[in-house]
Amino acid sequence: MISPRACQRTIQAMLREIDTCDAYRGQGTRRSFAADTLRRDGCEICLERLVALAEQLRAAAPRLHGRLEPVLLPLSGLAGRSLNRMDSDVLWSLADYCREELRPALRLVAALLPRSIKSGGQPG
Repeated sequence: MISPRACQRTIQAMLREIDTCDAYRGQGTRRSFAADTLRRDGCEICLERLVALAEQLRAAAPRLHGRLEPVLLPLSGLAGRSLNRMDSDVLWSLADYCREELRPALRLVAALLPRSIKSGGQPG
């Protein structure tokens, strides 16, 4: 079982990866092969880290698992796989999903964690 503080750190790391992926995605208003490659590679690395963090959180915090399972489910099939062979449209869709669905869910769970830290228990 992971401590609430460790959960909080993992969630914050996941939120940073989503933000970094968004920053890569927003770059490259010029359409060049180099700019597109940089955008894709940067976003791909962030999403791979995000998948690893999601698996870490799922394995270590089973009580949070129920709250996060619906939004973590799309990432669970990607664990241990390289995203570099993924079609760019699918990769961008995954990045959009993380920004639009996963980020709000992570923020909600993170907001509940301070209460559990003070009370010494896990959110239920």
